[in-house]
Amino acid sequence: MNKVNIICMKWGDKFPPEYVNRLYGMVSRNLSLPFRFVCFTENNDGIRDEVEIQGLPELDLPPGAPERGWRKLTVFKEDFGNLKGKTLFLDLDVVIVGSLNEFFTHPSEFLIAHDKKNPTKIEGNSSVFRFEAGKYPQILDYFEKNSEQVKSEVRHEQAYLSREIHKLGKLEYWPDAWVPSFKYRCCPSWIKSWFKVPFIPDNAKVITSSVVDTHLMSAATAADPIYIVAEDSTPYAINYMILDKHEIDDATRVRMLSEVSEDASSAGQTVSRTTVEPTSTGALTDEDFGFSETFEFFPQGKTYDPVAETDS
Repeated sequence: MNKVNIICMKWGDKFPPEYVNRLYGMVSRNLSLPFRFVCFTENNDGIRDEVEIQGLPELDLPPGAPERGWRKLTVFKEDFGNLKGKTLFLDLDVVIVGSLNEFFTHPSEFLIAHDKKNPTKIEGNSSVFRFEAGKYPQILDYFEKNSEQVKSEVRHEQAYLSREIHKLGKLEYWPDAWVPSFKYRCCPSWIKSWFKVPFIPDNAKVITSSVVDTHLMSAATAADPIYIVAEDSTPYAINYMILDKHEIDDATRVRMLSEVSEDASSAGQTVSRTTVEPTSTGALTDEDFGFSETFEFFPQGKTYDPVAETDS
């Protein structure tokens, strides 16, 4: 039997090499088929020898245009990585908890996890998707030639990818039970999370979106990056618990940021900010913690930068 392909991408400094090494280890323990594991990266320092390293594909964008996650679309380059056949893309922050064999035997030309943040939409979650290497080069070609237009129509690469594959009539999803979202399927609800720990759902194989300690803005855009440690969302609002540094001690500042979408208020966005600054480990009251809360109403189109603490 020919080898199946497992690929991942690593660029910048968001994920250290340990994420690639752990991903390879999880794949090798949970896949009995012969496989080729390739990491596309600009820096292979610290990556284990079993991983095949290839250069990070270039994305042809206008000068100064932010790349963000759009680089994933380069997997649709012609002759990408000299790969052939079924190819499974995995994000570095997934956790593999079951057999991967069925990800290569499940019938379909293109398969992707269904994004559970927007379950009524066609959008897929590109943390785990399978495609035939060498197919759909037009998806990347159109984006590179019309990147600004595409970005004005969709929020990110997985929305664009899902839309274009859907147009081709090829969009199909993994069984939901195989690819549960850590946030939506494994974590108890906001209140219950204070008393219950996350769990692995029955029949789960790959848990997506598993990194909780995530830079809200990178060190490149902020001298003091901050960290999202919890997030709770509804169709109309996103609520964040934010730390101003990785460690938690008496000086750590904790903020709650709640953003209500324009769908909830035609007049503009409602933003609630709560700041808690512990003054001592023996603090017992709101006053001891320096508790404060503000409600502000922004006109449409205005945004809040939680790093610079400015409105624009």
